[in-house]
Amino acid sequence: MMLAKTVLFLSSCFAFALGTVTQTNVNISTGRPHDCQDLIHQGNTYEGHYVVYPDTDAPSRPSMIHCSVHDGMEPLPSDTDNEPARNCHDLLQDGITTSGVNVIYPYLDHPADPVLVLCDQVTDGGGWTVIQHRFDGTEDFFRTWAEYIFGFGNVAEEHYLGNDKIVALTLQCVNELRVDLEAWDGTTAYANYDSFHIDPRFDYQLQVYSYKGTAGDSLMDDHNGQSFSTFDADHDVYGGGNCAEEFHGAWWYKACHRSNLNGRYYPSDDYTDHTDGLMWFDFQGVDSLKTTKMMIRPYAFTAAAAAHTGGLHDTEADVVGPTQGVHTLH
Repeated sequence: MMLAKTVLFLSSCFAFALGTVTQTNVNISTGRPHDCQDLIHQGNTYEGHYVVYPDTDAPSRPSMIHCSVHDGMEPLPSDTDNEPARNCHDLLQDGITTSGVNVIYPYLDHPADPVLVLCDQVTDGGGWTVIQHRFDGTEDFFRTWAEYIFGFGNVAEEHYLGNDKIVALTLQCVNELRVDLEAWDGTTAYANYDSFHIDPRFDYQLQVYSYKGTAGDSLMDDHNGQSFSTFDADHDVYGGGNCAEEFHGAWWYKACHRSNLNGRYYPSDDYTDHTDGLMWFDFQGVDSLKTTKMMIRPYAFTAAAAAHTGGLHDTEADVVGPTQGVHTLH
């Protein structure tokens, strides 16, 4: 029965992904506009939400703006039946092949509400919506439950998209998760899961299945089925305290963790032997990582690619990194 439901979701998402989506409310220029007038000068035509960079003191920080007919834009044609992009894969299907910040409309119950996201249109065919990114420690990830629900940071730099937005994206159809990791010595690895979602009914409980990759599985075995925890909202099963508080993070802790990608960021001269750092045990043990990126896309994209190559890929994987050690770190 579960298989039948999965096929239904895949079919629905796949049908949408193959449809024609004219995204008229995305910045199509290569420059960085400050306002609606800049957008018009760069060739944007129709009213809608756009990405702008208005802060001269922080020129790389994007914001979202709504440009209307009062700003000189044209109204959307009344006879259009095109849907706005719900995720970065929709944008890729519409010809947005450059990675960067874009506007999407992920909410099924509020389809007109826009969200600013970072799209990766290069990795493994593109179509990825980035939900977490860390690379220099400038953003504090030791945040409250409410902040993790809403999201925080600059989507063009270090950020967490927010659990409510992640829920909206994963409600659209079956999504796969990719986790890209880099160690301080330059070694890279990835973990991919064919099915990923979080359930808001049970404190954003993690549901993730079918691992493949080179980083080793430090998520599914020890964290699957666990609710999300922060230092001010303890939902782990450890009876001796709060894992999020003890390991300076926010994660789907059990008692306590084998991965901790929202943990404390350690610099290059002090990254070894830190269980409260950016840890993926099966890749680098308890050494804190340099960069992490978590991103999702509709699994229909992978299923369609596999159909052209003779079937779905295996879930077996070559695993590097430690293969022995405690599964629950505490």
